[in-house]
Amino acid sequence: MKPTFAPFPDFVFRTPLFPLDAPAEDTTLSPEFREALYLASPELYEGCVSKDRKKQTKFEHSVLKYRHRAMTRCTPFGLFAGCSTGKIANSTSIELPATKDNKRRTRLDMQYLCALIQEIERDPNVREQLVYYPNDSLYEIGGKYRYVEYRYKKSQRQHTVASLEIDEALATLLNTAADGATIEQLVQALVDDEITTEQAHEYVIETIASQVLKSELDPCVVGEDVLDTLIDKLSRLQNVPILQPLRQIQELLNRIDAQPVGTTLPLYDEILSTVKNIGVGYEPKYLFQTDMFKPVHRAQVDEKTVSRIVRLIDFLAKITPPNEHPTLQNFIQAFQSRYEEAEVPLAVALDGELGLGYPVSSGSGDVNPLINDLVFPVQYSNITTSHQSSADRVLFRKYIENARKGGHVVLLEDKDFEKLDYKHQFPDTIAVMCSLLDNDLIDIKSIGGVCAANLLGRFCHIDESIMALVKEIADFEQRQTPDVIFAEISHLPESRIGNIASRPVFREHTLHYLSNCEHDGTDIPISDLMLSIRQGRLFLRSKKYDKEVVPRLTCAHNYSMSPIPIYRFLCDLQHQRITGGLSCGWSGLLAAYDYLPRIQYKNIILSRELWRIKQEEVEGMDKLSDSELSVRFRDFLQKRQMPTEVVIPDSDNELYLNLEDTQCQRLLLEEIAKRKQIVLEEFLFRNDSGIVRRGKDRFTNEVIFAFHKNEQHDTEKVHTR
Repeated sequence: MKPTFAPFPDFVFRTPLFPLDAPAEDTTLSPEFREALYLASPELYEGCVSKDRKKQTKFEHSVLKYRHRAMTRCTPFGLFAGCSTGKIANSTSIELPATKDNKRRTRLDMQYLCALIQEIERDPNVREQLVYYPNDSLYEIGGKYRYVEYRYKKSQRQHTVASLEIDEALATLLNTAADGATIEQLVQALVDDEITTEQAHEYVIETIASQVLKSELDPCVVGEDVLDTLIDKLSRLQNVPILQPLRQIQELLNRIDAQPVGTTLPLYDEILSTVKNIGVGYEPKYLFQTDMFKPVHRAQVDEKTVSRIVRLIDFLAKITPPNEHPTLQNFIQAFQSRYEEAEVPLAVALDGELGLGYPVSSGSGDVNPLINDLVFPVQYSNITTSHQSSADRVLFRKYIENARKGGHVVLLEDKDFEKLDYKHQFPDTIAVMCSLLDNDLIDIKSIGGVCAANLLGRFCHIDESIMALVKEIADFEQRQTPDVIFAEISHLPESRIGNIASRPVFREHTLHYLSNCEHDGTDIPISDLMLSIRQGRLFLRSKKYDKEVVPRLTCAHNYSMSPIPIYRFLCDLQHQRITGGLSCGWSGLLAAYDYLPRIQYKNIILSRELWRIKQEEVEGMDKLSDSELSVRFRDFLQKRQMPTEVVIPDSDNELYLNLEDTQCQRLLLEEIAKRKQIVLEEFLFRNDSGIVRRGKDRFTNEVIFAFHKNEQHDTEKVHTR
């Protein structure tokens, strides 16, 4: 039988800054580590380089965490890890060049850029020359205009829903600004026998201040670099003194990126000096945003390895029951009950007072008119229910068998699940993130997603090879369903989230909400979207194009707790009637066990070996001397049958610990004291082996493979059934 998926020919992999066996002193004293530390935490950097022993001791454990990160963690974060690209071939071989060959892309942090833009917009000279557009969240309902505005409080966006009575003057302003207009043009549109120029000007300024109109400087997360765009737009204006320091910063950033990592600390100081002179407040640790690309001498993975992953996907699909998106299902039921067969403007349907809101079951998450129209995040109950599937029952039986034998690995076989054969509706493309280990072992991190490019979008700007792969994935989606519009969601939830949400344009259409856009005719505003139910599913239609719109958020933003109903809805809509992910792990019934063995299918690790440590097990150990602590830990590890190398898992924030090292022992005790109990998992890499190499050095790795459906996509299944 033909597999469900086939791979795209290119892949992306991530590796830490340093090899796994890098000596501690060589790491912490290296200029590369110090620059990485400076970007992550200027305060910690100062403590690290200080000659004051008290300062060094104060930051000792924090520096240790970063050092281990630079050697073991592949998650991109500043200069501590980077991305590379490779190809699927007939053998596996990955060779990295020297650290000095690493490329980086340095930008100003979006938190600072948003504050800077707000300050520039307040300049009367600049303000009068800018072009303004209607707030893209604005819609008409119940004889009023409603829209979302935001204010910054301690660098955080606080959104409120505002409403205005519809009158002739406001309607005139909005019509005039529809394609962009300056303040002078807006004023001229208002002036008549009853309204003077001064009155019109005052009214326009008030409208801008209340964010009914937004300037062309408003940041956009889908498109060109925000600083470059800002400089380009200001260059068209007259008498803008801030242009010179901004160009100076731009030139310094380019100089940083042109030089090897570890050699550019003085250039950051020059930028800091310029930023201070500009006078806009900033936080030192939130001034620079850096991403790193690591070129390769050679990077290829054996097609047989990828074929094993393809077979795993089909195995997991067979044993994993499909699940529906409960929030969407609740909304569909409420929509049918309220509107039946009617087509409704999206903004009206999601209005918290006159529509349904979103999510509908929350009783919050939208407008609360009694409390200053604040938009609140949805609250969820802490109560969870545990449902044991047929696969869970098989796993539990194998757990019991394994425990009787004292084994450390539960090996799954096809014959264990012969009676299971679940069917799924997959998206056109999915991604698999895994680590490739020795002896052909594969450690699976995740399988699924609504689009294979979601983990890659934010890195398109650092190298053309990543951009090319993302574009190939997006184009494949569109080719499979040419009669719908796949529209990229452009939304800036918080200023700093812009760092991970910023990405280039790789789809033809952009769906923008509380975010600027190109205004080139390809953007789709919320006001253009109509919502209905067709054949039991939500149907989002563009009035302008008279086509279905399928939203896509091609970045890794975790939107699930967003307080903005329309953004949350558009992101959730991606998951309609598709299987979002596949996995196989220990169910909630076993979650409290002190020990859980590894789960493995053939040579693929689905769940790592796990130990749960409670505070009472290590009571008093923090009071011991180093020598006494080492003895106690040796006995403790032997008693719990634990390896010396483990990680503390926390989503993708894994902390590596070598429990033969006294510093790591004390760090673990600190973490247990904070949390009362802690989970440890096995660390799978070894110093003397590994597929990613640089001479004799070995690196940990995470590989992201992109897959597309093998068979011709059936449009009816996903979009119109």
